Amino acid sequence: VGEGTSKGNSAIIHTGFDATPGSLESQLVTAASGQWPTLAEKLKIPFKQVSALMLALNEEQLAQLPGLRDKALANGVDDVELVSAQVAKRMEPNISSRVLGGLVVPRESIVDPFTTSIAYAEVAVRNGVDIVFGLDVATVDDPAAGIKYVAGTPGEIRIPARLVINASGLGSRKLVDGYHGEQMDLNPRRGQFVIYDRDSSHLVNRILLPIPTATTKGMLVSPTIFGNLLAGPTAEDLPPEDVHATNTTLEGLAAVRESSVQMCPALSDQPVIATYAGLRSNCAQGSYWIRFNDGQPGIVTLAGIRSTGLTASISTAQHVVSQMQEQCGLELRKQETALDSRPEIKWPGWWSHPFDDPQRIIDRPDYGRIVCSCENISRGEIQDAIDSCHGAATLDGIKRRTRVLTGRCQGFNCCVPVAQMISHHFRIPLASVTKRGPGSEFIAAGAGIREQPSPAVQSPRAAIASRYRVVIVGSGPAGIGAAVGLARAGISPVLLFDRATEVGGVPAKYQVKQGGVPTFVVWSRGRILFGSQFVDILRAKLDGTSTDIQLECQVIDVDKTTSSLTLVGPHTGKTRVTADAVVFACGAREKTRSEGGWIAGHRPARQFSTMQLLQLLDGCQAMPMERPAIIGSDLIAFSAAAKLRSAGSQQALMFDQRSRAATGLLERLYFGRWSRPVLRTAVDAITISGDLRVSGLRVGQEHLDCDGTVISGELVSNSELI
Repeated sequence: VGEGTSKGNSAIIHTGFDATPGSLESQLVTAASGQWPTLAEKLKIPFKQVSALMLALNEEQLAQLPGLRDKALANGVDDVELVSAQVAKRMEPNISSRVLGGLVVPRESIVDPFTTSIAYAEVAVRNGVDIVFGLDVATVDDPAAGIKYVAGTPGEIRIPARLVINASGLGSRKLVDGYHGEQMDLNPRRGQFVIYDRDSSHLVNRILLPIPTATTKGMLVSPTIFGNLLAGPTAEDLPPEDVHATNTTLEGLAAVRESSVQMCPALSDQPVIATYAGLRSNCAQGSYWIRFNDGQPGIVTLAGIRSTGLTASISTAQHVVSQMQEQCGLELRKQETALDSRPEIKWPGWWSHPFDDPQRIIDRPDYGRIVCSCENISRGEIQDAIDSCHGAATLDGIKRRTRVLTGRCQGFNCCVPVAQMISHHFRIPLASVTKRGPGSEFIAAGAGIREQPSPAVQSPRAAIASRYRVVIVGSGPAGIGAAVGLARAGISPVLLFDRATEVGGVPAKYQVKQGGVPTFVVWSRGRILFGSQFVDILRAKLDGTSTDIQLECQVIDVDKTTSSLTLVGPHTGKTRVTADAVVFACGAREKTRSEGGWIAGHRPARQFSTMQLLQLLDGCQAMPMERPAIIGSDLIAFSAAAKLRSAGSQQALMFDQRSRAATGLLERLYFGRWSRPVLRTAVDAITISGDLRVSGLRVGQEHLDCDGTVISGELVSNSELI
């Protein structure tokens, strides 16, 4: 549910202060705005009133503020207030020095749009609604008859109904033509967004709004309910046929960033961790184009619902039901057992963490096994999402229910484990797991896949104490080296812990196998080893120390003032440990495609980091792609090309902005034993093609075929704790 515009909006609950007074949109938004706090509590939808500040950046905009205040009063929003530049800057210290004045709208709010769609659907299903997915509705047969038939593919499915509501967004026009409804001209209006890292959240406390234009509310900067900052959207009118053009463009993203920096200059050096685009349904005849008995009796058309659609979803439903009673002969009987709420346990885990309740971890240790380390989402929460109403069977479905894959690493660590959980639960091959339904298969081929069992419970080597001389976060080579060095210096007690189920970090994932690629150099022995062999050497040294080791343990907080860390694990629950010193040996990750700043396009399946590549090739014996394209040309990129080639892929295409490879000649010669990727220069940008899964890359005017990409290199420290 919620696969269209509902997943690609700004997640703001509007008051309707700037709507056209007297319009249907104004009436519906105003009616819904007051209902949202109660509805959110009943349906367990994260919701927060943060207020908004509309900014005037020049004299012309300043002159428009009194008129906007008068419009708000005409719409029944009577708590707006004009403020001076000085007051505006006290409210938001990081806004531009160019601000000349502002308009405060206290009741503007933010919400979780994904949980909204899911909550609506769950309550509907429990009250008797049937939901059919994967059905492409082609027409309404016999539209003038008392019993009509909604017809679609696959197959020749015909569903009988007395009343039909056409609420299919950008797809509604083709149905209108079939039942001869009132003239309606639709086109997609694309809005591109950028999401800033959580570290930027302190810069903006309320929604920063620009002065609206005749066609758009403009590009805003807003806190999100998830703790990030959001900027956008653009307003690009596209041809009517471009109903799948949810691709980003470098020009559009640059415009969003420029607009956000104009309002909040401090955002200029903040990293963008993700970008996305949504399509609004723009109707030339007007917004909220709702028609009853449209062309034929018993047919209702809803179209042209744009920016305020999320806000007005409550009152739009109420309006449609009421008018269907009056105009379409709809008869209603009160269902005494109907539900209008969800239980407390339905609050999303990222909003109300299960590990905050000690008993829940005791009863179910999987609530202490953190899978997504960016958002602190546990294996138990992911399984709950899979088990939920109608079951979340896709990566995107689980992402929207739990927040996995959405943090600063964008699934670098957690994507493959989540796909394995789907595979295991539904007893389907990993190659049948999809990003968002048929056509978006996660990997290219299923041959040789080993089913991944649930992780074994690891017993800690020693009971965890409340205080240590030194705590080491991370049990990769750096963490092990620190532990061994401290032991040799006579410093104890020392605690070494890691979220993984074994020590060794990333190298431990590089398994010894026939035809594989050894990449770890041991200079003292003059050898190049597989990662697992390298870790065996380190582990032998660690075993000779008295270091306490805790695995499957995640740090969720560091308090500098009390020299303490808060840990979560299936064995420890949620606990605090103090130390005289802390060593962060948390390793690194690759930049996301958005952080790189020169990759745009769709967000289809089969875009991988090298960690995901490693998890699939060595952990699952699964081939992620057959015709790979690698973006980046450093040592890691050449290693990825070699691993893919040794596993049976075709020769990789390699792209970088530089004209020469970023890695040295000796390394290229070494990896040349397995792969000699064709390096191409992409001076300006790379655009990823494919709506559902990667189908190629566009470099300049040239389209190059591939069935998956690896976005490699540009390592950044895992510095969340710092």
